[in-house]
Amino acid sequence: MSYVTEEPEQILPGCLIDAGREKLIFCEKKEMGTQDQRESALIERLKETSRTNHHPTEEYSWHHQTPSSPVTGDDLAQAETQLGFELPSFLRRVYLEVGNGGFGPGYGLFPLNTHSPSIDSLVTAYLGMRSMSQEDIDDHWTDEEEKPVLWPERVLMLCDWGCNIYSCLDCSSSDLPIFRMDSNVSFVEWAIEASSFQQWLEMWADGKPLFHLNWKQATKVSASHLGKAS
Repeated sequence: MSYVTEEPEQILPGCLIDAGREKLIFCEKKEMGTQDQRESALIERLKETSRTNHHPTEEYSWHHQTPSSPVTGDDLAQAETQLGFELPSFLRRVYLEVGNGGFGPGYGLFPLNTHSPSIDSLVTAYLGMRSMSQEDIDDHWTDEEEKPVLWPERVLMLCDWGCNIYSCLDCSSSDLPIFRMDSNVSFVEWAIEASSFQQWLEMWADGKPLFHLNWKQATKVSASHLGKAS
C-alpha cells in the first residue's frame, strides 16, 4: 500500500513580514481610533465645563473664569506663522472647538493671540521669551548666581498660577508633556506636571488639584534640555 504525503505549505519570510506589517498597521489604526475617541470625549467635557462656567476643582474657585469664543482656522494659521511651527493637533482642537482660553487650570489657558500688551497669550508670551538673549539675561539677573536659561524652542506657556509660576507645554515632544516653571524655586529646573497635555486637562476636568505640586518629589528636567525632542 502506498501513501501519498503532502508537502507542508511553505511560508516564505516575505509573507511573514507582510503579515506582521499588516498587523502593526491594524494595531496602530485601532490605537489612533481610541485616542481620537478619548480626545473627542474630553473636548465635549471641556465644552460643558466652559458653558456652565463650572470649576471642577476647588482651586482658584474665587477666580471667575470667562471662556472666550473659539478661534477660527485663519486665527490658527496666523498664530502658527508667527510662532514658526505648527501647533499639536489636540491643542488646535481645544482652541477651535472649546474656546480661546479663559478656562482650565490656574487662571485658565492663555488666549491663542492678543494685541493687548497687558494680556499674555500663547503667541506673545512665546515670542517675548524667545526674544530674550543671553546678554539680556545676564544684564537683568546680574547679581544672581543662578540665572534663567534661554527660552527653549517650541515650548509654550499655557497658564499662569500667579507669583511667577506657569504651566508650559513642550510641543517638540510627541507626548506633549506639561512642565511646571516656578521661578521661586529654580530658574534652571522645571518639574513634570503631567505626562501629556490631554492628561493634564483630564485631571483638571476630573477635579484633581494641580497647583500644590510636591517639588522635592517631582521628576525634574533641565530647562535647557527642553524643546529638543524629536
